[in-house]
Amino acid sequence: MLIDYSYFSNPMTRIAGIDQRSDGQASSLSKKLQDEIEAYIRFYEPKFLRMMLGKELAEKIDERPDIVAMLVNLADRSSVIAKYVYFYYQRDHATFNTIAGEKLKITESSKPVSAQTRLISVWNNMVDECRQIAALMDPYAAAPDYGSAIFEKINMYGL
Repeated sequence: MLIDYSYFSNPMTRIAGIDQRSDGQASSLSKKLQDEIEAYIRFYEPKFLRMMLGKELAEKIDERPDIVAMLVNLADRSSVIAKYVYFYYQRDHATFNTIAGEKLKITESSKPVSAQTRLISVWNNMVDECRQIAALMDPYAAAPDYGSAIFEKINMYGL
C-alpha cells in the first residue's frame, strides 16, 4: 500500500480519533480506527490505481517511485489516494446499521449535520488533482480510465 492511516490526520482528510496519544501509543479507539482505515485502504487503493494508471502500471506501482511521488506527498502526509479513500470511509460511516434499520449517529452535546458538503468538496478537490496528474502521465505509458468516477465532479443534486 502506498498510504496508511497516518494520511488521515491531514486537515483535508482528517478522521477524528485516529491520532495516537502524545506518548506515541495508540489508544484502543484510535487502534480500532486505524485498523478500519487500513481495511478501507486495502480495498480502495487498488481500485483508484487501476482507474488512474491502468491495470498494468497499477500492478507495478512499487517499481515506479517517480509516479508514486505524484500520488503521495510524504512530507505533509497528503495524497490524492487518501482523498478517494476518505470519501468512501466518511460516506459509509454517516449512518450505522441496527436491527431496526439504518440510523443516524447523534451525540448529546452536538447537533448532527450532513457531511455532504464536505464530501463534495473533498471529492471535487480529488478530481482536480486526478486531472492534473493524468495530464502528466503520457511519458509513463499510463492508461487512465477517463470514463471512471475519479475524473467526474459531483454536486449535491447528483448531477
